[in-house]
Amino acid sequence: YAGDAQVHLIYGQNAAQSAFFEFNIGEKSAGVTSPGFMLLIAGFFTAAPDTWVPAIIKAADLLFWYGLILVVFMTAKTLLRSTVWAVIASLAAGLLPGSAYNATNGMENGIFAFFILVWVLMAMRSGWFSAPRSLRDSYPTELALGALLGLACWFRPEGLIVVAIALGFRAVLSLRSRP
Repeated sequence: YAGDAQVHLIYGQNAAQSAFFEFNIGEKSAGVTSPGFMLLIAGFFTAAPDTWVPAIIKAADLLFWYGLILVVFMTAKTLLRSTVWAVIASLAAGLLPGSAYNATNGMENGIFAFFILVWVLMAMRSGWFSAPRSLRDSYPTELALGALLGLACWFRPEGLIVVAIALGFRAVLSLRSRP
């Protein structure tokens, strides 16, 4: 653990002791850019011995990283209609130095990317990018897609940019589909 990964670990450990958003106990600070990751780590500190938590976090990060590679494969195969190109895209995503480093260092970036790409894949498969259907027919899908984006925002504030783009796209699509 080094740098931001260590900072998240301390915030999570303190949050497990009901000291939310406190790097130094008793002193609130705005150093947490990932409340969802802090709460996940706090849950691990609550459920397991403190000495196990760093390894548990790294294992969870690796699982999400492998999940991200799988979702990249599934998304690329859907878009490109080619298993070969989907494998190449998966390898490219999985071998990015920053991605590999963060997944093994105890960071939340891979979890964030996993939620965003699962959202993209689910939106593609549900027809979300085409003309809106009636709310009654699409409510469960819209709810699931919103929950995924909400989770992504809890893990990285950049998720709000994706939300803004998605809402803007959907607004334009709705306006264009009106008679």
